[in-house]
Amino acid sequence: MTIPAHQNERGNTALGKVEPGASPVNVAFSSDDRGTVGLAVAVHSLLRHTKRAINVWIIEDGIDVYTQKRLQSSWKGADCLAQIHFLSRSELPLKVPTWWGTKDWPLASCYRFQLSEVLPKTVPRCIYLDIDVLIGTDVGVLYDLDMQGFPIAMVDGLMKVEADRQYIIGLGLDPNHYGNPGVMLMDLDAWRRENHATRLIDHARNMRPDLWFFDQDMLNDYFKDQFLLLEWRWNARDAALSPEGIIQHFAGKPKPWEMSPHQATLTGLIAWHRARAENDFESTPPSLAKRVKRRFDVGIARVQRQFRRRIRSAQ
Repeated sequence: MTIPAHQNERGNTALGKVEPGASPVNVAFSSDDRGTVGLAVAVHSLLRHTKRAINVWIIEDGIDVYTQKRLQSSWKGADCLAQIHFLSRSELPLKVPTWWGTKDWPLASCYRFQLSEVLPKTVPRCIYLDIDVLIGTDVGVLYDLDMQGFPIAMVDGLMKVEADRQYIIGLGLDPNHYGNPGVMLMDLDAWRRENHATRLIDHARNMRPDLWFFDQDMLNDYFKDQFLLLEWRWNARDAALSPEGIIQHFAGKPKPWEMSPHQATLTGLIAWHRARAENDFESTPPSLAKRVKRRFDVGIARVQRQFRRRIRSAQ
């Protein structure tokens, strides 16, 4: 579903005004219906700080048309918003294994693997952002970065816990060159030339079924020594920081939308709740049927992973 951006109906608001002459920035997200508040705030902060025309691409899983329209309405005050493209999970050309889905790692996390396949061939690159981010800088600077021939760029995952480092070493990876894909700059033309989407999914199918960091492990294993490390400010995972000048990523739990404003005592969390108040989008609780189906799907996926672990250990 493609929704043209409306003209700014609020006059000159705090949201970004477009910088003439520059090529549009393409920014992609992936979210299921549980992440709409995070998505609303992430896009709001993106539009507030970026001076270029922006095309927003959202791979959605279960976000109904009514909610899509309410999201679009919450962003309509931005002059820089060119178009919003909602892409349904059903439109993805490549199937992903259902056993990848867990309680903490929804399947929507790995839909980004197919951005080169679902974005038009006229889109040469894009920035992918997780929905648990707050943008306090112009992402046009990141979009124009020289990728030095690499197909993907990420910030260092900063894996400092010794157990995590040993786990990463056990995967055959270098914990000092292990990226966090919550923010990725992607050379989509390179992905298309090398058929990375299909090859990445095939590669990930054959990885061990008890991955700790799910899609993050898959990306790092597939692109081992083939990705550019970005400056830390493009994916700063510290809620105590001010978001000004950085992309702040609220990795881990709880998410900002899972706490009330008075519980948000860190500088970054306070800024997130301020942005949520500016954006004014309110989510609709999922129906009982959706909640039951999600629990059922997670349970089935867990059984499938257990079965695969037993098969793998028997080999």
